[in-house]
Amino acid sequence: MKLASLLTCAAALSAGALSVSASAAVYIPGAFNGWTDTTLMTESPPASGVFTYSATGLAANSFQQFVLAADPGYANKYIPSGDQWLTANGSGDLTVGFSTNTISDGWSPAANRVSTSNPESAWTAVGDWQGWNNANPATAMSLLSGNIYSYSTTLAPGSYQYKAVATGSWNAIGSDSRSVNANTLGFTTDAVLNQVQFLVDAGAGTIRVNVTPTPGAAGLLGLGGLLAARRRR
Repeated sequence: MKLASLLTCAAALSAGALSVSASAAVYIPGAFNGWTDTTLMTESPPASGVFTYSATGLAANSFQQFVLAADPGYANKYIPSGDQWLTANGSGDLTVGFSTNTISDGWSPAANRVSTSNPESAWTAVGDWQGWNNANPATAMSLLSGNIYSYSTTLAPGSYQYKAVATGSWNAIGSDSRSVNANTLGFTTDAVLNQVQFLVDAGAGTIRVNVTPTPGAAGLLGLGGLLAARRRR
């Protein structure tokens, strides 16, 4: 998938994250540049709110951590939950994107999305509904299309938390995009049983949850109300 499409793919701005106006500076100190805190991302086109940074000569398929900051140093992070992360490709190259534009497309976060040109391919859906097991084969996500991975299950009514992790780690994509131990996305179910689809766009750095009452659940709710009404007569 081309980087332009990655940057415009999908997500809600997490609490505590900075918002940045177009043409503001975005600094990107990281393992790939010796944590040089004066390294800037490039905004292209100007005043677009879309920033990129590329590195070459890294170890093939290597894990890389970095920070996105509003000024030199680490005090004013755009995503405060943890460092950002991605994986270099087999040639030791990487391109990271950062979009500060707000996109109302149902994916989280809505802004401050961290994208990559080399998305990982092994993802696990984790949350309180599956015991926070980051290597559970039962909740492994399958490729749906493009860079989007999916896992579906049935959940009872309640309030739950979700994020997607690179399988076997806590390197995650959550409600604050691509972050080490990213924030979770909360959701609720309110029918008798619910079909819940967990999604992650590994290229765009976004997640979402689709909740649908199972067939017959609405009827069961209606029947319960009818029986209760009859008992009150």
